[in-house]
Amino acid sequence: MGHTGAGINRERAHLHFEICLLLNPNFASWHAANFPGSPNLHGIYNGLNLAGTDPARVLLEARRNPALRISDSFAAGEPFFSLIVNNSPNFSLIRTSPWLVPAGEIANPPAWKITFARSGVPLKIEALKERVAGPAAVWVKDTGQACISTTKGLITGPPAAPRLTDSGLRFARLLTWPD
Repeated sequence: MGHTGAGINRERAHLHFEICLLLNPNFASWHAANFPGSPNLHGIYNGLNLAGTDPARVLLEARRNPALRISDSFAAGEPFFSLIVNNSPNFSLIRTSPWLVPAGEIANPPAWKITFARSGVPLKIEALKERVAGPAAVWVKDTGQACISTTKGLITGPPAAPRLTDSGLRFARLLTWPD
């Protein structure tokens, strides 16, 4: 059970139930570099370092299929946007969630393409054969709504020409921090 902090008294304490992936164990140094002077009150479990999925959906899937693995549930998510980043020895998602990388992919490519669900949960990580100029948005599902409102503020522009926002660039750099 959690007590979120000032403004929420003891009677309003509540349960936080989430199923998340930790994006980077080097989060503390990334936070210090990107938000100098701002305290990181939750360490590596800061919400900026967690990508979560709907726990109700996972629980219902598990009820229908008791052999369900959490990785299968994450992988079954609907693709919503993709980013590219250069490879880094600190790209921990490929080690902590190896099921994101399809079998047969290059083990240490120059760059990666990461596809995410609308919630920001990574669904798939694919090897790229060449380095990229830097982190970039390469695809967004066209919903008829502004990309910035459907990608948690990470991507702007039209779906045909998506661009990372400043927040999106910080997010992409978090994935491979420190570069």
